[in-house]
Amino acid sequence: MQSGYRQQPSSYHSRPPGPPQGNSLLKIRTNCFKVTQIPAATYTLYDAFSPDIPKSAWKKRAELVRHLQKVVRPDVFTPQFLYDGAAIGFAHPTLCGELGIVRMFRVRLRDNAEPKPDDKGAVEIKFKQSSAEPISPTETNAVILQGQDSPRRSSILNFLQLVLRHASNNDHPNNGKAYFPPPPPPPPENPENPENRNKKKIKYLQSIDNTFLELRRGVFQPSMGQMIVVVDTVVAAFYQRGRMLDAMMAFFNLRRGNLRALYELSTLQLDNAGKFFRSVFIREEKGGVSGGRRTIKGFDRDGAHYQFTNSDGQEVTIEQHYQQVHNITLVHPKLPGVIVRTGDRKEILPMELCIIEPNQLFKKALPEVATREMVRFSTLRPDEKMVEIQRVSAYYQASESLVSAGMQVSRQPMDVDATQMQPPLIEFRGPPVRIREGKWNVVKQKLRKTTEGCHWGVINLAPTKLRSQAIEQHCMAFQKCAIDLGVALGIPIHMQQVDPQSDLIEALNKFMFVVKQKIGSEEGYQEMLGKRKFFILCFLEEEASRPRATLKHWGDIQTGVATQCVRLNKLPDLRNPGSASQYWNNVVLKVNPRLGGENSSVSQSSAFDKTFRNSGLRLPMIVGADVGHPSPGVRKPSVASLVYNIDPSALTYNALTALQDPRQEVIADLRGMMRTAIVDLQMRNQAAVTHIIFYRDGVSEGEYDQVKSIEIADIKNAINDVWNTSPNIQQGGFPKPKLTFIVVGKRHHTLLFPSNPAGGDRTGNCPAGVVVNTGITQPMPDIRDFYLLSHSAIIGTSRSSHYVVLLNEVFPGNTRILEELSYALCHVYAKATRSVSIPAPVYYADVSETLQSFLFSLTMVPDSLFAAGNLSTSRLELKTVCEQMTQERQLSGQTVPFDLDAWKAVFKRRNSRLDGSLSMYFL
Repeated sequence: MQSGYRQQPSSYHSRPPGPPQGNSLLKIRTNCFKVTQIPAATYTLYDAFSPDIPKSAWKKRAELVRHLQKVVRPDVFTPQFLYDGAAIGFAHPTLCGELGIVRMFRVRLRDNAEPKPDDKGAVEIKFKQSSAEPISPTETNAVILQGQDSPRRSSILNFLQLVLRHASNNDHPNNGKAYFPPPPPPPPENPENPENRNKKKIKYLQSIDNTFLELRRGVFQPSMGQMIVVVDTVVAAFYQRGRMLDAMMAFFNLRRGNLRALYELSTLQLDNAGKFFRSVFIREEKGGVSGGRRTIKGFDRDGAHYQFTNSDGQEVTIEQHYQQVHNITLVHPKLPGVIVRTGDRKEILPMELCIIEPNQLFKKALPEVATREMVRFSTLRPDEKMVEIQRVSAYYQASESLVSAGMQVSRQPMDVDATQMQPPLIEFRGPPVRIREGKWNVVKQKLRKTTEGCHWGVINLAPTKLRSQAIEQHCMAFQKCAIDLGVALGIPIHMQQVDPQSDLIEALNKFMFVVKQKIGSEEGYQEMLGKRKFFILCFLEEEASRPRATLKHWGDIQTGVATQCVRLNKLPDLRNPGSASQYWNNVVLKVNPRLGGENSSVSQSSAFDKTFRNSGLRLPMIVGADVGHPSPGVRKPSVASLVYNIDPSALTYNALTALQDPRQEVIADLRGMMRTAIVDLQMRNQAAVTHIIFYRDGVSEGEYDQVKSIEIADIKNAINDVWNTSPNIQQGGFPKPKLTFIVVGKRHHTLLFPSNPAGGDRTGNCPAGVVVNTGITQPMPDIRDFYLLSHSAIIGTSRSSHYVVLLNEVFPGNTRILEELSYALCHVYAKATRSVSIPAPVYYADVSETLQSFLFSLTMVPDSLFAAGNLSTSRLELKTVCEQMTQERQLSGQTVPFDLDAWKAVFKRRNSRLDGSLSMYFL
């Protein structure tokens, strides 16, 4: 019996070394600074901290050690002890002589001297030498400078990073990854220099209206992988210092003096405020004297009218207590109270006496208004960014910890060799189109593949703001753009206005009933839906999360009907034909792949051709994978997303998702997901997969080993599962596919700048296609990596993506072809007319990062959720699950085990019509 799969031809041949044909070499400036001198002293390790404070409270532990060194015993700690906030630290030889084998100190934050043994609240800090060998300059030189392998490599890197970060962490507020010094003094005005008059002044501090938050510029804590320090600037949100009363007024956007609104806050409003301010440090000020630091646990509606039993056994209110004990008459006793202790000994402070402490980072999800301000505040032109980087890098010249260690960092940023890759051509139906500055135009083009005989309908969910005549004009503009691009659309088969406050599901079902009648037969209607020859264009108001969520749930889960939403505030001005054409062309680019079409491909990319076109009967598999996590402190699952091509040209993709435990980065069910994907691709193409190129997003450097050992093994096991159970595979004798595994990182801090401003693009950034694979890359002998700037920034400073090749069986020893292939794949993202920052399959998988903010929300389930797949539950079911979990946690008074099965029970499959379809429903 003959196998149903086709035979695999001969293997690939590596390309010759050197830049690819047509590419050019150039110099690039980076934000990397050479370490010109490693520490000259031998540092002794200490088991640094052994009080009764949990290691998770590292800030408290670090604060105690800092107070001991700088205030209590500076005579001993010279040079200072290098402490990481956890369990170990390092002592300079001079300090080691003072500490000896073991030495104990007592410290209390409110004292400037060592407290007595019987003083309450004092903490004993014991410094005890570790049995580990000291870190010597010889060992550091061998591992870092000469690249020798060592089991202590990570320890040495941690030590060097601690030397770099210690002074900044001790002197400024920080989050471990960045520190935030005070703004620099403004430069002196020089009216005689005309350049200064036109130059935009960089803002270092900005308040955000209606939030009581402020944005600050900070410095990314330098990271070190070899003899290089990476310096970058960052932005973070802080709670403002000030009265708690003012903070609540700002949070609820109340006019100054409108205290009555605070008296009448609902329970839900107080809960929301509690979530926003929970864990914020405050101090109570009584008679001009500040009390100890307390932590906000929430807010109580009764405020100063709350009753409790005092030490004399009497029932009194908080208002009466402050009058009797502190001789303070509260001015606003009706204000909600600030809860600082829960449980049987509940403690509430009057809001009017509470002051928010300064320098507190805001660690929760930013409100929408703050997110917009963050983007604007963070944006710096490349020249501004480099000026800031060089300014803050000067800090390391005078850092106390660097000076005492004898470590030196260059003042000048590094220049490295780079390759400027030629972009591919974009193929529609006609002659290929050239790319200019990372973008191209679809005007006068015909999309590569379109669906014939497609019907469409229109729903207006903004009937009071968009009249029928305007709808018809926009539909005509959309229809014209579709026809011009080769999508044969007639007039809408049905148009309907719907009240957004009505039962939208009922309205949609009635809408489809009319569509069925106009099609004329049940058979024709089912064929139209089954072959993806119908979609609904839906007009929404600007704020329409709930209708949009309902529409997407109905379309992608319940019925399998394609939907495309447009918002009123985004609609073009029809009086401007150019604007209207650009907007509706972009909508067509989203609709066409959902209907099974293909927008464009690339040509004149040797790597793309070698992988997909000139490979005989090969069946390549391109995979993008990512894990999206809930916000810190939120008990919701992480979502693993896997996207893979379902055609040999890697232009059309399918998606799988799975829930897993919160914050787990390794994909828990990768073996099962890959097995499903391989079988699906092979069945669709009746051929055996010959090679797999796996792009993995969202993995940090510290997780490389874990991902390499677990996920690569899972993929190999998935391959074995398919090859051991498929009759066609076994009969055909097909060899197992080769695997290349690449980690794609976007959240790194290595930046690329044109060394000569004349070599930049119109925004001052490096042009798209720059790749760096030397000078600043990983020094590890078993890892190959490169930085690829594949897109052209619209504003601000471009950030390249970092590609780390953990396994390369497909093109062994040839990273250059992976650079070219990755660059080409950045040009096939279906709904873009410009190259994107990461390869298209990674971009598709990355949607789980976006959906995570909304996942299992009680108010919205946006279409991005369905990009990766399978949410299938009503909002009511979801709300019930969330409330039950919250109630269980509150009743128990402790953290209950996370019940992943409860979440999986409401996370179900998408509509079956989408499974067998070639449509990219998730766009």
